[in-house]
Amino acid sequence: MNETLTTDAVSAAPASKYDYAIETLDDSMHYGRLAAKVGRDKRVLELGCNSGYLSAALASQFGCTVTGIELDESAANQARRSCARVITGDLDLMNIQEALAGETFDVILCADVLEHLRDPARVLSELKPFLAPAGYVVASIPHVGHGSVRLALLSGQFPYRPLGLLDDTHLRFFNRQAVEELFEQCGYAIESVDRNLWHIFDTEVGSRLGNYSPTLTAALDSDPEVETYQFIVTARPRAADSARGDYQRALVAGAPAADSPGHQFVEAVVFETPDQPVNDRLLAYLQKLNYSSSAIRFHFVRAAERRVDTAAKINVERFEFADHDFRRFRFVGSGLSDPLDHTTIDRGVQHPVNKGAILKWLLPRLSSEWVFVTDTGALPTADCLTKLVEFAGQHPDAVLVAGTQELVRDRTPATAEDGTTSWTPFKCVLLRRAALKDNLAIDADLDAPAQEVDFCWRLWLSGQPPLRAAGARFFGVGISDWDAALTKPTQLYGAARMRAVWGSPRQLASYMKHTVRSLMPADPWAAMVFLTVSLLSAPLWVSQRSTLKKSAARPAAIAFHGPGYSYFGPPPVSHAAPTV
Repeated sequence: MNETLTTDAVSAAPASKYDYAIETLDDSMHYGRLAAKVGRDKRVLELGCNSGYLSAALASQFGCTVTGIELDESAANQARRSCARVITGDLDLMNIQEALAGETFDVILCADVLEHLRDPARVLSELKPFLAPAGYVVASIPHVGHGSVRLALLSGQFPYRPLGLLDDTHLRFFNRQAVEELFEQCGYAIESVDRNLWHIFDTEVGSRLGNYSPTLTAALDSDPEVETYQFIVTARPRAADSARGDYQRALVAGAPAADSPGHQFVEAVVFETPDQPVNDRLLAYLQKLNYSSSAIRFHFVRAAERRVDTAAKINVERFEFADHDFRRFRFVGSGLSDPLDHTTIDRGVQHPVNKGAILKWLLPRLSSEWVFVTDTGALPTADCLTKLVEFAGQHPDAVLVAGTQELVRDRTPATAEDGTTSWTPFKCVLLRRAALKDNLAIDADLDAPAQEVDFCWRLWLSGQPPLRAAGARFFGVGISDWDAALTKPTQLYGAARMRAVWGSPRQLASYMKHTVRSLMPADPWAAMVFLTVSLLSAPLWVSQRSTLKKSAARPAAIAFHGPGYSYFGPPPVSHAAPTV
């Protein structure tokens, strides 16, 4: 049942489309990365072992003892030459307790197999008792959100193939969120999520870009996961007495979950991004965070309706699109045209909300010491909030504690060895409520990312630099509004102001020159407005710069990179904590 389409040193064998001969195992290959996760001298249960090609490599090169489970009788017979034992059967129908009675394993290996199962959650749940006390699961799972699949769907194609992302025997499809939900539902704590990356035009899906809009391609490229071909997951069962696992065990048992004791009360503010709405799918995900439901209150900032919904308990009983009864359709007969004029449909393009302004408005309504801030484009892993709160408790002087994104772009702010970061977007961060007012209040006159940068750099000046918790992980969901937002006039003014206040006159002049030249050919009026407003604002910017100079020395880490301002602060490869 295993498959891979990475560039491993393998030679095809005719017995099965999933059968290979593995010559070496090293970290340059997919199977080598899996073997490194498995480790040496382990008792391994391999699901979908096929002809035993991976089992043989693990046994001969890593000293492992492998028990295999395989559906195909012919492949299972071949696997018996390299496995200590092979069980023939369908994982979806097998009585796992009976088949594995009395056995325990150090590692359960699921190499591209879970997507072939009708109920992978049941299989993972029933396998937990057969893991040794320190045992864990290693799984590789294809990513259906790879850019090649998205482009294929955009062109109206869903090209099933014998192998790969759209293998014609796949029954389940996963993105990063679905992977998290699967393991958490089954009572596993995910320890790491690695990725095999493949360019969107090089996969077996065979996508081509054509003459699509540059805006579309830029939006697709803004998703960090667009080249993720496979996720490689390591996960361990949660302890039987772990309060954090109450929600997942209750979900499996179909019973209401008990609250986890000892959690500090936190207000959570979730901003809706233009491309990722707050819907029942997202609410169901947030409901499963391993944090006591009585210790968290959510405030959902709806971008489309420009409102804030506050909920002590997340309610996902009502299906988001319940008003659609699947009967009221427009009907078009064969050979006839669609009677609707699509040019009259206006879905209303949404712009990012001003996080600083909303937080300022919410401040009198918040009661917790810490405020958890994120948006719908950045989802916390199950333990992210718990680890952030624990980290904040270990750093009593901290004002801002940021989570760590699993897969990042070059422009992501750097983190020093001491855990300080030059700045951070307001995605999966804890903010001390007391710092959201007075001198450290977020400047609502700026838009993102200048708003976040300005706030973080003023934290540096106050002697309370932002911190990043390495163990509190989150991941991006879908395309980002970052690059699109840089064309907004308020973004352009914000970039100029940041250079005037925090940078040098030369940096400001260079940015002004670049911006005016960029705007002039397409919109000369916008270029003149930008130049005029910037010049009129110059006295205020000079005043703000003078105030900063009097308050303290500016952080040495301040720098601007690129003709626009896609990155603030020092390059990630050479980050050093600024001296305040």
